[in-house]
Amino acid sequence: MNRIYNTFYHERLFTLREANKIIKNYQVCKNTISRLQKKGLIKRVRSGLYYIIPIDDPQFYPDPIHVATKLRENGVMSCNSSFTVLKCLAREKTIYLSATHSAKMRVKDITFRLLKQKHLLGTLETTYSTTYATIPIKVSDLEKTIIDCLWNRTMQIEQLITVLKYAKTINHTINPSRMLSYLEKIKKPILYHKTGFVLDTVKEYFGISEDDLEAFHKKLSSKKFYFKEKGLRLTRPRYMYIKRWKVMIPEQRYIALFPKATE
Repeated sequence: MNRIYNTFYHERLFTLREANKIIKNYQVCKNTISRLQKKGLIKRVRSGLYYIIPIDDPQFYPDPIHVATKLRENGVMSCNSSFTVLKCLAREKTIYLSATHSAKMRVKDITFRLLKQKHLLGTLETTYSTTYATIPIKVSDLEKTIIDCLWNRTMQIEQLITVLKYAKTINHTINPSRMLSYLEKIKKPILYHKTGFVLDTVKEYFGISEDDLEAFHKKLSSKKFYFKEKGLRLTRPRYMYIKRWKVMIPEQRYIALFPKATE
């Protein structure tokens, strides 16, 4: 059997660059991949990215999280997808990856969003289990994941709080000092307001002290910031003001977060 097929059979997914390390001559490598495609032994995900068709599973398709790890060599799973890798959230149809260049692509029914970040902070090296292999993967830590979700607005605030509460039940922790260090490098004033509010909301779950919260409060600007809704709205939503953190939250989000306060 062909060297490329044998080498990548267990991992199932490979790039042209990885295959070129097996067959050193670039043109010969490309020709070999073309022959394997014609024989139905491999298929193309997108340009430069291929997957093995296992002998016993002709309908095989690789895990989208695994596909994302091959899109950029320096990519780091982030936002909602980081929560997926950290086992706090089911996989969604949009996969998020932090990288040095932004891009958006669609493969089958999955959208891959590559988010440009100047500083790839808080990166963990861990493993991710698919149905066919356990692969090494880079993922943002919980603190950076929270920041990324808030900055990119990849989930509604009440969903983020729900995910964090679940994260605590599977023994994840939050280090406020680490989060502050990230924010000092990112230099986005709005994120001090938003992360302070989030930490205040989950403080009882994670044992976050008033001293921790005060460290964020000291960083607040004189402005007030909005948890804005994504997408177009026919009418402007009504907002509720959280005075301590100088943030405005859509009324329906506030009710979802604090139902007792609105009874």
